[in-house]
This record gives sequence, C-alpha cells and structure tokens, in this order.
Amino acid sequence: MAGFVEAVRYLAHWGKGQSLRQQLESAFMDMSHHEEQISRYFLERLSRCESLSLYGIADPSHERRTPTFALRSSKHSPEMMAKFLGEQNICVWNGHFYALGFGKATRTRR
Repeated sequence: MAGFVEAVRYLAHWGKGQSLRQQLESAFMDMSHHEEQISRYFLERLSRCESLSLYGIADPSHERRTPTFALRSSKHSPEMMAKFLGEQNICVWNGHFYALGFGKATRTRR
C-alpha cells in the first residue's frame, strides 16, 4: 500500500491544484495531451514511409487510440528494427509475446 500511495504522490507532483486529486487530474490531462501530440507526430511521419505498415487505429484523434504502435516493415526484420530503434533510445520489443502462432498449438486429447 505504501508503494501505491507514493506512486500516486509522484504522479500528482507533475500536476497543479490545491488537492492531491486536482494535482493528479491535472497531471493525467497534461500527460494525455503530451502522448496525443507524440502520437500525431509519429503517425504523420509514419504515413510517409511506404515500407512500414501500421496495425491498429491510424486516426490519432480516435477516442480509443493509444500511443502504442504495432508495425511491420517490408524491408527489415522485426529483430533488426527493434535493435535499430533501441539504439535510438526508443523503447521497443519484438517477438511472439508468449502467443503460439496458428498451426503451432498442440491439441489436448481427452
């Protein structure tokens, strides 16, 4: 519980207001605005890259759009892209995320 309380206080310190709640709401509004700006910039630049495909919502103003992107390149492997972007201090990863591909799942027989 102490960790949770400190996490809330930490997040709230980025906001403005008299109460902790006001500070927290302000901080989340500012963070959301910042994420939206970054998403718009990313999606605008991505639209210029013919070799990259975006999976998911491409409209940055869509209410369910988050600043998380799933991409595929026609020129480079996921491993190569993740390595390059990681070297640019962009947090990325690639892989199966513990999901089995079609045809690879084993059936349980009863």
